[in-house]
Formats: sequence, structure tokens, C-alpha cells
Amino acid sequence: MEIYIKKNAFSRIESGNKTLESRKYKGIFKNITEGMIIKFKCNNNSMIAIVKKINIYDNINFLLNSIDISKVGNNIDINKYRDILNICYHDFNDMMITIEFNLI
Repeated sequence: MEIYIKKNAFSRIESGNKTLESRKYKGIFKNITEGMIIKFKCNNNSMIAIVKKINIYDNINFLLNSIDISKVGNNIDINKYRDILNICYHDFNDMMITIEFNLI
């Protein structure tokens, strides 16, 4: 499975600072399972990871109250992450998934 991400997130994954990806729980993200091999892609670059753990949340607020923010990388705080998710998703009422992973 290929997951397309922005350059900033790709760099944080590559450096080992980001080990948690958050997405709306829809489409291909409903098919992710623990132990699955995934490929993060950004332009012509890619990295391979194994899914360590997934969590599904009723909405972004449940996600924000449950995650270990340090796994998002970049020394971000929960309020800044809330702002980023708001820009990306605009709707805090949809189900969300977090994918914890290790690069291989």
C-alpha cells in the first residue's frame, strides 16, 4: 500500500522523528492492518515501513486526547497539531485512524 505524504512529513519520517501518521478513516485507510508493509511516497522518493499499531477514533478530538504527540515529530504541541489537522480535514466529526509504524 502506498501512502502519499508532504515533504515536511516525509523528512520527519526519514529522520526517525515521526512514527505516527493520522488520516481520515476512509478509502484505503480502512484496509490497513497491523503487520502490513506500507510505502510512504513523496514525489520520486519513498520509504518502506511496517505497521506496528493502528487505532481508530470517532473523531479528531478523541484522537487528539489519546495520542502520544511526541510520535508526530518536530516537537509539535497538541494545539499546533489540532491546527494542522483542521487545515487538512476541516471536519472534526469524521472517524480518524492513527498508524504507528517502524521504517524497515
